[in-house]
Amino acid sequence: MQTSKGKLIKRILLPLLTLAFFLTGEYALGRLLTPVNSAVYFKDEIAELSDQGAEADLLFLGTSRVFHSFAPEIFEEELGLGCVINGGTGTQRPESSYMFLKDLDRQIKPKAVVLGVQWTSPLEFATDAQITESTLMVYDRMTAAGRLDCMVRKLGSPVWPELFPAYRYRYDLRFDTVKAGLAKWKDYRKNGFTPNTSADHYYCGKGFVYANHRCEQGNIPIMDEGIHSFSTDAVIEGNMKYIDAIADYCEKNNIRLYLAAPPMSLMNLYHIEGYQEAEEFLESYAEERGLIYHNLNYLKDREEFLGDDCMTDYVHLSGEGACRVSRLYAEILGKDMRGEDTSGYFYKDLDELKADVDRIVAVSAKISEEDGICSAKAESLHNDGVIPLYRFELSTDGGESFETVADWSESGSVSFEKPEGAYTLKVTAALSPEDPVPAWMEYDKE
Repeated sequence: MQTSKGKLIKRILLPLLTLAFFLTGEYALGRLLTPVNSAVYFKDEIAELSDQGAEADLLFLGTSRVFHSFAPEIFEEELGLGCVINGGTGTQRPESSYMFLKDLDRQIKPKAVVLGVQWTSPLEFATDAQITESTLMVYDRMTAAGRLDCMVRKLGSPVWPELFPAYRYRYDLRFDTVKAGLAKWKDYRKNGFTPNTSADHYYCGKGFVYANHRCEQGNIPIMDEGIHSFSTDAVIEGNMKYIDAIADYCEKNNIRLYLAAPPMSLMNLYHIEGYQEAEEFLESYAEERGLIYHNLNYLKDREEFLGDDCMTDYVHLSGEGACRVSRLYAEILGKDMRGEDTSGYFYKDLDELKADVDRIVAVSAKISEEDGICSAKAESLHNDGVIPLYRFELSTDGGESFETVADWSESGSVSFEKPEGAYTLKVTAALSPEDPVPAWMEYDKE
């Protein structure tokens, strides 16, 4: 009888001891391999605020477009708030936003939330890789309670093993990598975080990322990859369920919720087929849920206030652009919070916005080579009724100097003898040869 009882104890204890050994080893190894990055800075900032008893007057959630668009310090200054947090992360999907909101609510009790949405929100089908990236970006910023919640939710999914740092960073288990990582941790613990303001992008604090780089006006490329059309027939059933969950959570916990579409390039607005239909879908959704929705792409005087030179690419604002948008959006939010009308800040629809645009928005060219002959065909984005003029220029010295191979023409096509070695083809589209703001792109060919 005693032997049977001993065997039973062993059967119970052995799995528990094995699990404890595994978790202890995983924790220790994971600590060694985890890099010092913006997730660490953000997590420590929030923990410090929580320890001080601070509560967030305003919290932003959403994708990288959010963390590149809204500067917390400006909202604090303009609205007289004590604490504003930008909880945006790369590829953050609504499910991740929902989990992150709950975790941050445990720590800093947000009074208002701005959730970033975009025209693809009702359409997006996410791959396992996209879901994994979205989950990990948020998971690394969570408390232990938030991570446990995430682990339970993701149990059995492809992302679950990646939640363990020792597994995720297993390929970094080398002496030189571990040594370098420990040195960075030692420096961080000793000196804290200091942003490298000379970097192309740098973490500013409270979740905001400042971009030094910006596009030159007129050279944001037309996108060819992916799907760039919206229709209500293509809306994926259930895609809004986590936005619903966020709305329900905010309502239950007395948190004011706003929906906002961060700005993207004007090229993007012209390029997306059915963009206004997507806008009406989101407006209708917000109205049904009793929410305020702001589309910051439709800000009045868009061309003067937020030209393409305020972008780093087709969907992200430069730091300068973010500061401009933050100041104006703080003014808009302040009025909304006081119950004032803010419709005068926005165009009513895409057609009204386009009426204020007097240029070719973007240009691209398809280039082919056959039997020593290069052929190029240009296309551009512009208002209806506009007939653009195209010019093609060729450089064989790395873009130092260009020779015109086809001057201004409506055809948009050109053929020329292929140069020996590498060359650069520059295609320009304009309303007229004297157009002060043409659209242009350069293509490097071998």
